[in-house]
Amino acid sequence: MCGIAAIIYPHSNGEKEMSNMLKKIEHRGDSEPVQVGLGNSLLGSVRLKIVDRENAIQPIFNDSKTIGIVFNGEIYNYKTLKISLENKGYKFKTDSDTEVILRLYEEYNYSFLLQLEGMFSFIIYDKTNNSFFGARDFFGVKPFYYCKNKESYYVSSEMKSFLELDVETFEELKPGHFITNNGITSYYQIPITKWNKDSFGNIKKKVRQLVETAVKKRVQTDLPIATFLSGGLDSTIVHLLCCKYHPDVTALIVGDDLGEDVIYAKRFCKDYNLKYKHIKSSNVNMVKSIAEVVYVIETFEPNPIRGSLLSMKLGELAKNEGFKVILCGEGCDEVFAGYGDFIGLTDENEFQNKILDLLADLYRTQLLRLDKTSMRYSVEVREPFLDRELVEFALNIHPNMKVSKNDKGRLTTKSILREAFKDMLPDYIYYREKMTLMEGAGIGGVEKGKGLLNNYANSILSEQEFNALIKNNPEYNLKDKEDALCFSIYNHLYSKAYFSKNRVINAQKEIIDAYEH
Repeated sequence: MCGIAAIIYPHSNGEKEMSNMLKKIEHRGDSEPVQVGLGNSLLGSVRLKIVDRENAIQPIFNDSKTIGIVFNGEIYNYKTLKISLENKGYKFKTDSDTEVILRLYEEYNYSFLLQLEGMFSFIIYDKTNNSFFGARDFFGVKPFYYCKNKESYYVSSEMKSFLELDVETFEELKPGHFITNNGITSYYQIPITKWNKDSFGNIKKKVRQLVETAVKKRVQTDLPIATFLSGGLDSTIVHLLCCKYHPDVTALIVGDDLGEDVIYAKRFCKDYNLKYKHIKSSNVNMVKSIAEVVYVIETFEPNPIRGSLLSMKLGELAKNEGFKVILCGEGCDEVFAGYGDFIGLTDENEFQNKILDLLADLYRTQLLRLDKTSMRYSVEVREPFLDRELVEFALNIHPNMKVSKNDKGRLTTKSILREAFKDMLPDYIYYREKMTLMEGAGIGGVEKGKGLLNNYANSILSEQEFNALIKNNPEYNLKDKEDALCFSIYNHLYSKAYFSKNRVINAQKEIIDAYEH
């Protein structure tokens, strides 16, 4: 895990540009920035040392020093892939997933990506044919930004690396895509839904097995690990499984003492005699950090900005407690239909389309929030509910197994997941309904016209300023002062950044709808 940067076909001042790019993302690692020239390229990295901490210094090169790579992420099946490559005659200098990707490229060119299990973004430069190859993981867990100035391509883990460059726009490589000299190619699409006809009992067992396997993959480290624990269904399951498969796990809890998430999470940890750390939140301090949050997470969408006000606190707590690896429950609500508005959907196609829309939108909302706010403090977050095998299986589970009546006769979300882990969960977690991050932490609701961010925006933006922002930026569909404030800060910082002019409706409604049903 780290921050990566590359300049392909650099100008004469490329080394200085690279130094500036790396300086902007040095928070993503715990090592000094490194840049190395290879042929007609510069590869740079600020490494967070987790896998093969002593030897896997990036960039990594092949034996002939003709191919180099910088990589951000974790490949959980890299040891298996390494063995298969060793059987083909490849020799390894490190025990790192980065070198495995490099060797896979040597063996298979562009066609190896679906062999990877994990989260990743990387850039490879091949001196033999003066070409480059960059890719982003299936659901967009790890970021990949790029821009171009004449013949030079610039790549980085964060857009802020490009702020001092003479470029017109910054762009983002979408999940499941790769980029080369010849353009952008999609290499992964979610398979077409085929409803699983197996029994509820068998599907429940498979869900249990896949979730356990996904967590087990993500705790294979000798470092102590932590979880972001809200006391909700998703994070509690993750925490229990982390404790099952790793000897040193600590729960990190954020929020006001009277917040429901804090109350439930602390109760759970005390009942099960589990280690935890709690950091209290202050509305005043969070309001003061809004501009910093927008700079850190590089978006103007109020939804992830709201959550980031708290996620930044969790990242800081993790850093202060010495953790590099964190697991969380992100992605579960999208995959297992956890939002309240799923309860009101009776048409199976509409239900499934909403899941697919939310899943496709994660990379620019909640995954963006998690990556940027954690890596701001050199902390890596892993999301087991976004394991590709688990996601693809869960998407074929019929809606009536995801939303159904519980034994108290109440319609509830994520039914199949609750049942799969019922034997491990206390009743107060098993029956608990979803709350938003802000509300659960005791910061206040996030319904339209309410909440910390909304109140702050209304207090500092005049009607004249608000109307001017709407008039001058009609294509961005600014709905209220909360939208307008976030956009104005973002546009000031990242005016050259590319983002969709047709904002995704689900991203705007995701939290609001959950509380209107």
